[in-house]
Amino acid sequence: MNSRRFSLVSAIVQSEFAEKLTSASGERSYRAISVIAQISFQIEKLFRIGRINFDPPPRVESTAISLIPKFQASHFVLDHARIRTIDFIFSFRGRRLSSALKKLAPDQPLGLIPEQLKATRVENLTPGNYQEIILELEGVQVS
Repeated sequence: MNSRRFSLVSAIVQSEFAEKLTSASGERSYRAISVIAQISFQIEKLFRIGRINFDPPPRVESTAISLIPKFQASHFVLDHARIRTIDFIFSFRGRRLSSALKKLAPDQPLGLIPEQLKATRVENLTPGNYQEIILELEGVQVS
């Protein structure tokens, strides 16, 4: 595996996708990809690019974004299993975290996840909440 890492990425993406990447919890466009992106990167929307700036013009608006990886040694790293967990929990959009946890880990005691968090709708959980939940599911002591 190559250990080379990048320090900054600039990209042009569909404006709707840029909104999803940068949405805060509770916003209509907040999705699992929002959580995954915000755990992994510092994301900034730089500027919009109109359709007329492309040939042929697309049907959608574009936005230039910058992505700066979060590389701290102790940083929470998303692997395939953790991404699947976030996706699974988000499949319970509109319901409380407790509903998702009953299906995700039916035999696991979840006493260390605060009741207030379990009573929160999954779309209102912050990226930090998702990190806390995943660490608890993995049996890692959360302070």
